Amino acid sequence: MWVRKALQAGTFETVARHSPPCRGIVANAVLYRRAEQYEGAQNALQELREKRSKDQIEIEKLDQIKAGIESLNGTGTSHTTAQTTRKKLDGRAFANSRSH
Repeated sequence: MWVRKALQAGTFETVARHSPPCRGIVANAVLYRRAEQYEGAQNALQELREKRSKDQIEIEKLDQIKAGIESLNGTGTSHTTAQTTRKKLDGRAFANSRSH
């Protein structure tokens, strides 16, 4: 682009004014842009971590409510959670695989 402008200008002085910026200026601009992108990515990761933490608390509350309702209905124990259920299922799968 600068070459086209320089050729259109016609004189050496005008060509010199349209020369490309030095490498240091370009390198600093690229470095600054990369730093902005990195900072944006770090902010996004932090927001995701905070959201995950809040969601995990909400899941634990829902598990407690579910367990309370199940204990009232007599369909489950009051301490059953998704994690202990997964452990039980994993244990059954392991036991079944050993018996065959």
